Amino acid sequence: MDEVREIWKVTIGRACFAMEVGRSLYAYEARRDDQAALSKRIKEIIGTHVR
Repeated sequence: MDEVREIWKVTIGRACFAMEVGRSLYAYEARRDDQAALSKRIKEIIGTHVR
């Protein structure tokens, strides 16, 4: 996408539109799950809990 922007001298919005890609996808950054251990423990408790 950056190459398209440099060659055509266009904004991110126009480059994404031309490439048929959403702007949110272009700007997406994966985030690490900081609470992975907590989520795992909650699922363990749920699995062993009997009603």
